[in-house]
Amino acid sequence: MEPASCGLPPRSQLGIPAALDRLIGLYQAEHVGGETATAFFGRIELPRVKQLLADPETMTSKSAEPQDYVDLAEETEFHPEIQEGRCSA
Repeated sequence: MEPASCGLPPRSQLGIPAALDRLIGLYQAEHVGGETATAFFGRIELPRVKQLLADPETMTSKSAEPQDYVDLAEETEFHPEIQEGRCSA
């Protein structure tokens, strides 16, 4: 089944659990003393974090898998419904 695109980018290939694992790993490896995660991520350079999470930026509509079009807390792909009426325009 071909995923619906609606001009929206597919969900990240990396996924939230993997992204969190990477961010937590970075914090555990590089935080200073009793530095909180909030303080750490306020201090660290944004390009460093973006590089750590760069995988999703390389995903294209051609490399996307059907599960990339499944919204969080849903089990099936998003399929827009087209109906008649002025609200559907």
